[in-house]
Amino acid sequence: MKWHGLDIDTYKKITQKCILCDFDKFVALHHLDQNKNNSSPENLIGLCPNHHQMLHTLKYREEVFQALREKGFNPQEKQPRSNVDGSY
Repeated sequence: MKWHGLDIDTYKKITQKCILCDFDKFVALHHLDQNKNNSSPENLIGLCPNHHQMLHTLKYREEVFQALREKGFNPQEKQPRSNVDGSY
């Protein structure tokens, strides 16, 4: 399994819990600048499946961006590939 260029301990630390709700059962790695080639730890956060999907859905993206900003993060907006169903 690929760890986005991170050692396993760093990956586990970042994905220990969702940065927004503290859910800790399944946590995805998310790139704040949405550049999958930028795997510096400062660019990575852990998000639960709900918050991660909300971030990638037009209808809820701004809500999650605002919550991340309130926590001191600076997420970068990426243009969606499709907005037919509100997701990409």
